[in-house]
Amino acid sequence: MSIEIAYTNLSRRPQRPPQPGTHVNAKMRFMRRITALFGIGSNVLVNGAAGKIIGYNISDFGRWLSISHPLIVQLDTGEILFSPSSEVSQAIN
Repeated sequence: MSIEIAYTNLSRRPQRPPQPGTHVNAKMRFMRRITALFGIGSNVLVNGAAGKIIGYNISDFGRWLSISHPLIVQLDTGEILFSPSSEVSQAIN
């Protein structure tokens, strides 16, 4: 199938409007999973550095979006990070 035919077929397809609240619902499900794994006050390791979960990032704009950096961690050194969940692991107490 040539690109021109594919483009013509796609341009003729009726466009469905996005369902209201789908982004919000997906974000809420994601944040529920994160909070179940990492509660506030939990001892964690961020790339091997010890810290504690002090909050959750709920930002929808700016440099540190909540979907990519959902956790706010204070390291034992006092530094505060917006951290992706892939870089955080539970610390053994």
